[in-house]
Amino acid sequence: MKKLSIRNQLEGKVKDIVHGPVVSEIIVRTKAGTLASVITSRSVKDMKLNFEATPISPKLKALLAIAGKVQEGGKYVTSADVARARQQGATDKEIQQSGH
Repeated sequence: MKKLSIRNQLEGKVKDIVHGPVVSEIIVRTKAGTLASVITSRSVKDMKLNFEATPISPKLKALLAIAGKVQEGGKYVTSADVARARQQGATDKEIQQSGH
C-alpha cells in the first residue's frame, strides 16, 4: 500500500510551519486550495537527514536547514542560512518559527 504524503504527492507552496514537540503542522497552498499537513517528529527527522534530495520546495529545504542547526544550537544558524531562506521566499515569521 502506497502512503500518500503531501511532501511527495502534491505540488504547492509552504505558507506556514508551526513546530510542536511531537509533530509539526505545515500549511501548504496548492492549486486545489490550502491544506494542512501534520508531520511526525520521525518524518521531520527523516526529511532532515536527506531533505536536500527529498522532493520538497527549495523554501522548505532552507527552513529545514535552519531547523537542523537550531537543534544543534542556535549559534550555528548563520546569516547565510537566513539569506538562503529569504531568497526562497520565506518570511521572517517562517524563519523564526523554523527554530522552534
